[in-house]
Amino acid sequence: MIRLTIIIIAFFFMSCDNATDKLFIYGAMTEELNKESEILQNQIAERLQDSLIQNSQIVIEADGITTNYLEYLESAYQEMWTQVHLEEQRDYREGKVLSKSTISNKFFFEGDSLSLKGQEYQQMQSEYRDKISALTDSEFLKERILRFLPDYTPVARDGKTINPINYFFQDLPLVAVLAQIAYLKKQVLIYELEIINEQSCA
Repeated sequence: MIRLTIIIIAFFFMSCDNATDKLFIYGAMTEELNKESEILQNQIAERLQDSLIQNSQIVIEADGITTNYLEYLESAYQEMWTQVHLEEQRDYREGKVLSKSTISNKFFFEGDSLSLKGQEYQQMQSEYRDKISALTDSEFLKERILRFLPDYTPVARDGKTINPINYFFQDLPLVAVLAQIAYLKKQVLIYELEIINEQSCA
């Protein structure tokens, strides 16, 4: 479902006639995601002041796990975004760079294998998924987390297995990859808030 959503966004992005339209769509999309994430962060900060949960070990762990993962995602996002400006300096138009997969493929892959950064991304995601899902008693929330960040290996139509990183990122336009990371950051905050709310009702 995540990959399908991002592909639709990317297709819409690339269907525009010029770079200005593409950048407007990308900017509007990421701005909305960032605003929603900011609201969630403010809401979490407010909830953490609640005396009923301030000393909850689960809440403390959830906040630490979330903060650590968000910082990693932001660093990956910024590293790829910085490359856009470097490409611009080589006489590329920003919209053109965003519509290609060169930067994101270079970040995640080295030939047919995962790059060191791709391996790190996979490890960080797995660690976050396992740690955060262990903090909730809700089977529904656990299932949502595991479906959003799957620990299974997707199978292609020809029956061959696909590394999840390849499945979600390989050959996708950079704009789609950046959008997926921005969306992931928002979801991570939602999971933390739900765990906090669980503890306030415990």
